[in-house]
Amino acid sequence: MKSISFFTAAFALAISGTALAVEPQKEVKAGDMTFKWSIEGNKMHATLRAKTTGWIAVGFNPTKGMKDAMYVLGAEKDGKVKVENHFGTSERAHTPYKELDCKETVTNTSGKLDGEYTEISFTIPTDANDKCSKPLAMDKDTKVLLAFGSGKKFSLGHPFKATMMVNLKTGAHK
Repeated sequence: MKSISFFTAAFALAISGTALAVEPQKEVKAGDMTFKWSIEGNKMHATLRAKTTGWIAVGFNPTKGMKDAMYVLGAEKDGKVKVENHFGTSERAHTPYKELDCKETVTNTSGKLDGEYTEISFTIPTDANDKCSKPLAMDKDTKVLLAFGSGKKFSLGHPFKATMMVNLKTGAHK
């Protein structure tokens, strides 16, 4: 079966003449939290992992505090994983996209609770541009927020948060 799959992929590549280039995975760590990502065309494939049995989140490009950032939050509860987009509606709050009539951009979601670690994986577009999502710059620093909480509800506070500037293309961060 693997040889058939390989042959099919090689044949499709030969016909199209192009391949989707996936950049090597980049990674940043802050405390007990890790954010990994790779870029494929106009998509970011990402994984978050943190030492918590509660929710975990990443946010991009807030203007002040949490305001104007695009967030991806996730949690595992009773064997099911919930991952969704939120938008920073103020310096200290975020609201689900669906409540703001924004298009949900997070896809290919999965996750798990692994002992005392929560992990989620997802894909987001890097070129989304509407009232809740802005394009992610690949060639300059992006402000990235990482956070996690001890509960399963996304509205609960976060005992851990970190802010860093990250070049999403190179993985350099400060």
